[in-house]
Amino acid sequence: SRPLHVALVQAGVARAEKFDLRYKQTIFDQFFRLSKIALASASGVDLVVWPESSMPAPVLEDQETFDFVSQIATSNRVDLLLGAIDEEPDRVYNAALLFRSDGNPQLYRKVHLVPFGEYVPFRHSFPLFAAIVGDQVPDDFDAGKEFTVFQLSDNHGKVAPLICFEDTIGELTRQFVLRGADFLANVTNDGWFLHSGGSRQHL
Repeated sequence: SRPLHVALVQAGVARAEKFDLRYKQTIFDQFFRLSKIALASASGVDLVVWPESSMPAPVLEDQETFDFVSQIATSNRVDLLLGAIDEEPDRVYNAALLFRSDGNPQLYRKVHLVPFGEYVPFRHSFPLFAAIVGDQVPDDFDAGKEFTVFQLSDNHGKVAPLICFEDTIGELTRQFVLRGADFLANVTNDGWFLHSGGSRQHL
Protein backbone atom coordinates (compact mmCIF):
# COMPACT_ATOMS: atom_id res chain seq x y z
CA SER A 1 0.00 0.00 0.00
CA ARG A 2 1.00 3.64 -0.28
CA PRO A 3 0.00 6.68 1.78
CA LEU A 4 -2.81 9.00 0.71
CA HIS A 5 -2.11 12.64 1.53
CA VAL A 6 -5.30 14.48 2.48
CA ALA A 7 -5.77 18.18 3.22
CA LEU A 8 -8.89 19.17 5.20
CA VAL A 9 -10.17 22.73 4.70
CA GLN A 10 -12.82 24.41 6.87
CA ALA A 11 -13.58 28.01 5.94
CA GLY A 12 -15.78 28.79 8.95
CA VAL A 13 -18.56 30.52 7.01
CA ALA A 14 -21.29 31.88 9.27
CA ARG A 15 -24.51 29.88 9.16
CA ALA A 16 -26.54 32.91 8.10
CA GLU A 17 -24.22 33.49 5.10
CA LYS A 18 -23.85 29.92 3.78
CA PHE A 19 -26.68 30.09 1.23
CA ASP A 20 -26.74 33.84 0.70
CA LEU A 21 -25.55 34.54 -2.84
CA ARG A 22 -24.39 38.00 -1.79
CA TYR A 23 -21.49 36.23 -0.04
CA LYS A 24 -20.62 33.97 -2.97
CA GLN A 25 -17.36 35.71 -3.87
CA THR A 26 -16.36 36.00 -0.22
CA ILE A 27 -16.87 32.27 0.23
CA PHE A 28 -14.93 31.55 -2.96
CA ASP A 29 -12.07 33.70 -1.68
CA GLN A 30 -11.96 31.94 1.69
CA PHE A 31 -11.87 28.44 0.22
CA PHE A 32 -9.34 29.46 -2.43
CA ARG A 33 -7.02 31.05 0.14
CA LEU A 34 -7.20 28.19 2.65
CA SER A 35 -6.87 25.50 -0.01
CA LYS A 36 -3.82 27.25 -1.44
CA ILE A 37 -2.22 27.26 2.02
CA ALA A 38 -3.04 23.59 2.55
CA LEU A 39 -1.63 22.59 -0.83
CA ALA A 40 1.53 24.64 -0.33
CA SER A 41 2.25 23.40 3.19
CA ALA A 42 2.28 19.70 2.38
CA SER A 43 4.09 17.88 -0.37
CA GLY A 44 2.07 15.80 -2.75
CA VAL A 45 -1.52 16.32 -1.58
CA ASP A 46 -3.78 13.80 -3.32
CA LEU A 47 -7.18 14.80 -1.93
CA VAL A 48 -8.61 18.05 -0.60
CA VAL A 49 -11.81 17.84 1.47
CA TRP A 50 -14.23 20.73 2.00
CA PRO A 51 -17.22 20.49 4.37
CA GLU A 52 -20.94 19.96 3.89
CA SER A 53 -22.77 22.66 1.90
CA SER A 54 -19.51 24.40 1.05
CA MET A 55 -20.86 26.57 -1.75
CA PRO A 56 -23.87 28.93 -1.57
CA ALA A 57 -25.20 27.84 -4.98
CA PRO A 58 -25.81 24.33 -6.37
CA VAL A 59 -22.42 23.38 -7.84
CA LEU A 60 -23.60 21.41 -10.87
CA GLU A 61 -26.31 23.92 -11.77
CA ASP A 62 -24.45 27.20 -11.25
CA GLN A 63 -21.80 27.66 -13.94
CA GLU A 64 -19.70 30.15 -11.97
CA THR A 65 -19.53 27.80 -8.98
CA PHE A 66 -18.85 24.77 -11.16
CA ASP A 67 -15.96 26.57 -12.88
CA PHE A 68 -14.51 27.69 -9.54
CA VAL A 69 -14.52 24.21 -8.00
CA SER A 70 -13.34 22.50 -11.17
CA GLN A 71 -10.46 24.92 -11.57
CA ILE A 72 -9.23 24.26 -8.03
CA ALA A 73 -9.01 20.55 -8.87
CA THR A 74 -7.53 20.81 -12.36
CA SER A 75 -5.04 23.63 -11.78
CA ASN A 76 -3.59 21.86 -8.72
CA ARG A 77 -3.92 18.35 -10.16
CA VAL A 78 -5.71 17.25 -7.01
CA ASP A 79 -8.99 15.50 -6.25
CA LEU A 80 -11.49 17.71 -4.42
CA LEU A 81 -14.30 16.26 -2.28
CA LEU A 82 -16.98 18.67 -1.05
CA GLY A 83 -20.50 18.81 0.26
CA ALA A 84 -22.98 20.62 -2.00
CA ILE A 85 -26.62 21.17 -2.80
CA ASP A 86 -27.79 19.33 -5.91
CA GLU A 87 -30.99 20.20 -7.75
CA GLU A 88 -33.16 18.80 -10.47
CA PRO A 89 -36.74 19.77 -11.38
CA ASP A 90 -38.89 19.60 -8.23
CA ARG A 91 -36.15 17.89 -6.21
CA VAL A 92 -33.33 19.12 -3.97
CA TYR A 93 -30.62 16.91 -2.48
CA ASN A 94 -27.94 17.24 0.15
CA ALA A 95 -25.04 15.85 -1.85
CA ALA A 96 -21.32 15.23 -2.04
CA LEU A 97 -19.20 15.76 -5.13
CA LEU A 98 -15.77 14.54 -6.06
CA PHE A 99 -14.03 16.64 -8.68
CA ARG A 100 -11.15 14.55 -9.94
CA SER A 101 -7.91 16.17 -11.03
CA ASP A 102 -9.13 15.90 -14.63
CA GLY A 103 -12.19 18.04 -13.72
CA ASN A 104 -14.80 15.30 -14.10
CA PRO A 105 -17.28 15.28 -11.16
CA GLN A 106 -18.84 12.30 -9.42
CA LEU A 107 -22.09 12.75 -7.45
CA TYR A 108 -23.52 11.17 -4.30
CA ARG A 109 -26.96 12.17 -3.00
CA LYS A 110 -27.44 11.66 0.73
CA VAL A 111 -29.46 8.52 1.40
CA HIS A 112 -30.31 8.95 5.09
CA LEU A 113 -31.88 12.31 5.92
CA VAL A 114 -32.06 13.77 9.44
CA PRO A 115 -35.58 14.60 10.68
CA PHE A 116 -36.05 18.26 11.66
CA GLY A 117 -32.71 19.02 10.04
CA GLU A 118 -33.30 18.01 6.44
CA TYR A 119 -37.03 17.31 6.44
CA VAL A 120 -40.07 17.70 8.69
CA PRO A 121 -41.91 14.41 9.31
CA PHE A 122 -45.61 14.53 8.39
CA ARG A 123 -45.18 17.99 6.87
CA HIS A 124 -48.20 17.51 4.61
CA SER A 125 -50.26 15.32 6.97
CA PHE A 126 -50.09 17.71 9.93
CA PRO A 127 -49.65 21.24 8.56
CA LEU A 128 -49.98 22.86 12.01
CA PHE A 129 -47.04 20.82 13.28
CA ALA A 130 -45.02 21.73 10.20
CA ALA A 131 -45.86 25.41 10.72
CA ILE A 132 -44.39 25.32 14.24
CA VAL A 133 -41.01 23.97 13.13
CA GLY A 134 -41.12 25.16 9.53
CA ASP A 135 -39.00 28.24 10.14
CA GLN A 136 -36.04 25.99 10.90
CA VAL A 137 -36.65 23.66 7.93
CA PRO A 138 -38.58 25.66 5.31
CA ASP A 139 -38.33 22.92 2.64
CA ASP A 140 -37.61 19.21 2.66
CA PHE A 141 -34.61 17.61 1.01
CA ASP A 142 -35.16 14.52 -1.10
CA ALA A 143 -33.32 11.30 -0.28
CA GLY A 144 -30.87 9.73 -2.68
CA LYS A 145 -31.12 6.07 -3.56
CA GLU A 146 -27.59 5.00 -4.54
CA PHE A 147 -24.67 4.11 -2.25
CA THR A 148 -22.21 5.81 -4.58
CA VAL A 149 -18.51 5.13 -4.05
CA PHE A 150 -16.11 7.71 -5.50
CA GLN A 151 -13.07 6.57 -7.46
CA LEU A 152 -10.04 8.77 -6.82
CA SER A 153 -7.54 9.67 -9.54
CA ASP A 154 -4.33 7.74 -10.17
CA ASN A 155 -5.61 4.56 -8.48
CA HIS A 156 -5.54 6.22 -5.07
CA GLY A 157 -8.51 4.14 -4.01
CA LYS A 158 -12.24 4.41 -3.49
CA VAL A 159 -13.90 6.63 -0.91
CA ALA A 160 -17.31 6.46 0.76
CA PRO A 161 -18.58 10.07 0.85
CA LEU A 162 -20.70 9.99 4.01
CA ILE A 163 -22.61 13.18 4.81
CA CYS A 164 -22.99 14.35 8.41
CA PHE A 165 -24.85 11.86 10.64
CA GLU A 166 -24.66 9.08 8.03
CA ASP A 167 -21.36 8.08 9.63
CA THR A 168 -23.22 7.05 12.82
CA ILE A 169 -25.29 4.36 11.06
CA GLY A 170 -23.33 1.14 10.77
CA GLU A 171 -25.71 -0.63 8.38
CA LEU A 172 -25.63 2.30 5.96
CA THR A 173 -21.86 2.72 6.15
CA ARG A 174 -21.43 -1.00 5.52
CA GLN A 175 -23.21 -0.67 2.18
CA PHE A 176 -20.41 1.55 0.88
CA VAL A 177 -17.75 -0.89 2.05
CA LEU A 178 -19.56 -3.77 0.35
CA ARG A 179 -19.36 -1.71 -2.86
CA GLY A 180 -15.59 -1.44 -2.62
CA ALA A 181 -14.84 1.64 -0.48
CA ASP A 182 -11.26 1.64 0.81
CA PHE A 183 -11.87 4.40 3.35
CA LEU A 184 -14.62 6.62 4.73
CA ALA A 185 -14.74 10.40 4.45
CA ASN A 186 -17.32 12.44 6.34
CA VAL A 187 -18.30 15.89 5.11
CA THR A 188 -20.28 17.76 7.71
CA ASN A 189 -20.95 21.16 9.14
CA ASP A 190 -21.73 20.74 12.81
CA GLY A 191 -22.13 24.50 13.04
CA TRP A 192 -25.81 23.78 12.30
CA PHE A 193 -26.12 22.91 15.99
CA LEU A 194 -24.72 26.27 17.21
CA HIS A 195 -23.92 25.97 20.93
CA SER A 196 -26.04 22.89 21.63
CA GLY A 197 -24.63 19.44 22.35
CA GLY A 198 -25.32 18.23 18.81
CA SER A 199 -21.79 18.68 17.49
CA ARG A 200 -20.27 16.91 20.52
CA GLN A 201 -22.77 14.06 20.16
CA HIS A 202 -21.77 13.66 16.52
CA LEU A 203 -18.08 13.60 17.41
